[in-house]
Amino acid sequence: KLFGDGIRLRGTSIGDLPPFNGVGVKSVGAEGCGGEAVWDGTIETAAGGPLDVEVSRVSLVEDHGVATDVYIIHDVSPHAELSRLREELLHNIAHELRRPLTVVEGSLELLHGSYADLPVAEFDELMSSARRNLRRLDATLDELLNAGTIQAGRFVVRLKRIDLKAVIDETLELLEPALRQRGQRIDVSVSERCHYVRADRTRAWQVLSNLLANASKYGPEGETIHLTAERLESHVRISVVDRGPGIPEAQQDGLFERFYRARAAGEAPGVGLGLAIAKGIVDAHGGQIGLESEVGMGTTVWFTLEAEEQADD
Repeated sequence: KLFGDGIRLRGTSIGDLPPFNGVGVKSVGAEGCGGEAVWDGTIETAAGGPLDVEVSRVSLVEDHGVATDVYIIHDVSPHAELSRLREELLHNIAHELRRPLTVVEGSLELLHGSYADLPVAEFDELMSSARRNLRRLDATLDELLNAGTIQAGRFVVRLKRIDLKAVIDETLELLEPALRQRGQRIDVSVSERCHYVRADRTRAWQVLSNLLANASKYGPEGETIHLTAERLESHVRISVVDRGPGIPEAQQDGLFERFYRARAAGEAPGVGLGLAIAKGIVDAHGGQIGLESEVGMGTTVWFTLEAEEQADD
């Protein structure tokens, strides 16, 4: 299966099959007959795809003194992928933590060295910047903790009747500095009978802020992001629409998995937890979450929460 038809391979040197002498291949043990040796590297399969393998060779000496080399080829692709993801995750986490810490450190140094001479407006701006970046740092740590809690099945939501419009307003207020920096605005449309939902207020805010932050991050500068809420029978469907580059269909399946990132790693910071956590939160509410995207046209991410009837006047 790995190397193709056995008859075609007859007479081929064993060294031409496993990654014994490939570029960048690490080898342990002695070459040639006798003893044991281990090689690891990437081979090209008969199907034309790359495969990470580990090759072990053991030399067996039979009673008549003739040595037979036995080669065991082990597919280690899942382990190689996990190792790659672990390294990428650690890099992204370090990147996400370093940026806000650098801003906070810079603000504190300016305050320490120039406090007496700072104008009030500049002082306020430094304090606001430090607070925003501390919230960002706290959000990153919260994502990591939530991901572990969801994965372990210990995630709990406290459901009650909440004002969805108030949650939207609170989210927009928090995101306003980032939106202003990119020249973006959010157009909000909340239909009748959608003002109240049954949800955990903190977790509903977390989902909404994550989706809006993603729309801002990947959407063009100066563009409008659309936020809608509409009633669908017993649920309210909240949708966030951006006009960003869109996501190829082949990359959409893994978007709600932990640490998965569809866009290029250098395009925007992040650890690939936001949508996975959003899905865990929405699932805990008994709702649904989904995505529609077309390359060059933008992306819509939506989720549902149980509707509550309007309050009596």
